[in-house]
Parts: sequence; C-alpha cells; structure tokens
Amino acid sequence: NWAIDFAGYVNSFLNEFGIKSDLAKLTGRGKNAIKQVDENWFQSHSSQCEQLYKLNRHQEAQAAFENMLEQLEETPNYYRSVTLGWIGRCLAEQKQFESSADYFRQSLTELAQLEQSQKVRKEFGRMQTYLATVLKEMNDYSGAKGAYEAALNIMRETKDTRNEAAIQSQLGSLALLYGSPNEAEQRFRLALPLFKALNLPKSEADVWHKLGSLYQKHQQWQTATQAYLQAAQIREAQSDIVAAIETWYQLAQVNQAFGNLPETERWYRKVIEGSKSIRDWKKLSNGYRNVAELLLQTQPHRLGEALKFAEASLSIDKSLAPNESEIWKTYTLLAKIADLQNNSALAQNFRSLARQANVVNKQGELQQHQQLIDAVVQTMTKPELRTQLETMLQQRENKGWTKLVVAIRKILNGERNLDNLCDKECLDLTDAVIIQKILQDISTTFKV
Repeated sequence: NWAIDFAGYVNSFLNEFGIKSDLAKLTGRGKNAIKQVDENWFQSHSSQCEQLYKLNRHQEAQAAFENMLEQLEETPNYYRSVTLGWIGRCLAEQKQFESSADYFRQSLTELAQLEQSQKVRKEFGRMQTYLATVLKEMNDYSGAKGAYEAALNIMRETKDTRNEAAIQSQLGSLALLYGSPNEAEQRFRLALPLFKALNLPKSEADVWHKLGSLYQKHQQWQTATQAYLQAAQIREAQSDIVAAIETWYQLAQVNQAFGNLPETERWYRKVIEGSKSIRDWKKLSNGYRNVAELLLQTQPHRLGEALKFAEASLSIDKSLAPNESEIWKTYTLLAKIADLQNNSALAQNFRSLARQANVVNKQGELQQHQQLIDAVVQTMTKPELRTQLETMLQQRENKGWTKLVVAIRKILNGERNLDNLCDKECLDLTDAVIIQKILQDISTTFKV
C-alpha cells in the first residue's frame, strides 16, 4: 500500500506545481504499480473480508468488500468482478435480494467483457449460480432456471463435474417449486451418477432423499421406499445419524401410508434409538409419541405399551423449554388413552393441560380469529349486535367450524365453564384456544 500512497503524494505535488510532462510519465508508471499491487494484495484483503462473511457478520463484510471495490480500477477486470460477486452474496444473506441480483448481473456484464480464459469462464458460471439462487428466493423461477442452465453449460465446458452435479440437483429442486415433477425426477437422476463417480456420498444421499420425497408426495409408495432406503443406507454407512433419522422417519411415514404396520413400527423405533445416540431429546420425544399413536390407532390391544411410550414422551417434554417441546400433543394423546381406559376424569385433566400448554403455541394463529373474538365479546355488552354476529357465525359454520359455533352460542347463552365447552363439544385444540380467549376477554371486560 505504501507504493500507492507515495505515488499519490508525488502526483499531487507535480499537479500543484504544473509539471505536466513529469506527471504524465509518473501517472503511467503509477497505473502499472496499481495493477501489480492488485494482484499481490487482492487475496490477502479478500480473505479478511471473507472471514467476516464466514462469521455471519454480513453487513461488516459488505462494507469491507465495498472498500476493496473503491481501491480497484473502475474498468472491468477479474478482481473487480469477483468483488462485485462477494457484495452480492453479502446482500443476499441480509435478504436484500433485488440489490444482490443487481450486483451479480453487474459482475456478469463485466466478466463478459474480459478475455474468456478458463478462470474467467468458471467465475462466470459461479456468478450465474449465485444469481439463480437469489432469483429463486424472489420467486422468479423462470429467471432462476435460465441462470442455472447457463451455469450448467459452463460447468460442462470447463469439466467441473462437481458443480455440474450440484446444479442438476438445484434444477431438480427448482422444478418441484414450479410444479414439474417429471423434470425434477430427470434432474435428480442426472445428478446421482455424477455424485457417485465423484465419491460424494453425502450429496448422493441427499438426492436419493429428495427423490423419495418426490415419490411420496405423488403416493408412489414402493418407489419412494426404494429411494429412501438408498438414502438411509448411505447415511448409515457414513454415520450421519442426524440425516439418517430424517430418512428413517420418512420411511415410517411411507410404510404407514400403504399399511405396512410392522415396518412402520420398526422405522419409528430406529428413530428412537438414533435420537438417543445423539442425545436429541426433542426428536426422542417425538419418536416415543409416534410409536404410541401408531399402537393406539392400529393395535388397541397394546394399550399398555402405548401408555408407556406416551409417558416417556411426556417425561422428556417436561424437561424441555416451552418453545422446544410439543407437550400439548402428548397431553392430547394421554387423554385419548385415558378415554380408552374409561378414566374420564383423567382424560379431562389431560385435555385441560393440553389446552393450557397450547395457548402459547397458538398465539400467532389467534390473530386470524381476533375479529370473531371481538365480535362475541362486544355482543355480550351490546345484545343488539347479535344479528351481525349471527351472520359471522353462519359464515364460519359454512366453512366447517360447526363445533366452534355451537360452543360460541352456548357462551352467548350463559355458559362459562371452559372444560364443559371444550369436552362436551369435543373441540380440537385450535377451537379450544379460541373459546378460552373469548372467555378471558369476557371476564376482563365485565371486571372493568
């Protein structure tokens, strides 16, 4: 950097005192010096900026790359294009997708003006991939596909098989988003042998899992099972238990869908054992609950086993933070078991606990029903509004909220016992939370 600073001081001196010929000569030498420094300092400066990016300090990284850009020549060159790309990536991480896309496009425009060496062509391909990813986030699927395909052509041209495989997989995922399952399958199938030849088992397993998900969505149960089994086999061989659990769970779901109950239970039990091995308590709780629900629905003679699994799930749920567990699901399951044991008091207690636990979970959903809640409370204070409320209730009833409407009418007629309203009408947890909020607001209003 001292060479640039020194040249700047001398330039200012010569310009100030009008020594034009010397200034012209020195300026020419200075430009050469700057180019030379570009090549020497770019990597070291860029690596410092990249470190900020890797630490998720994206705004700071953006400012650092912008500072680098100011020190580079304004005419198109390789280092300038790379820097523009990094700024685009920093903006993308900050969800500023339109600005990010602009930087990627500018980089592509400038790269196109350079001599098309293999290094430049590879950077052009990478930049198209970055642009495609951002366009996908902007729901511009057509633009994203075009950018991915442009990148794919370059990866083939430069014999970059690894990125060729990755882009095929990305195009498969993109095809699913714009509703083209056949194209998605074709893309995934093209990616598989490439990843296998490159000995990239993790990527190969990921594609098999995506294929399984594709077939599962279209109820092609046997084909889905085969794809998931391929993914599971690779993930198990790689001791990637976290990813394997995801595939085991889907295998359980698929087998349950076409009625293979022994296999369903076997895969759920693998989820349990895997979750224990990595000490993932939330997944373990879910695993216990899944087996309990399976036994309850399909093998009622194993009610005692179902109860043990449900109690194991509850024990874990109680140890988790409220925002991590789904304890209301476990309470609901235990209520069903208590009903089958003819223990109505215990069942009612579990349902009450489920409602209490579910209030926090449903806070966001309650906003969708706030107009109805407010209308009920206002009608309690102004009975003349009942006709308007009845119109709202009829609309809800027409949309299938029959039990909720019955419970609301009971409130209007004087019922205030939450358990009676929820249990007698067999309300689900969403209905129950709405009723609970109505009762709370009525209580608050009349206290005031």
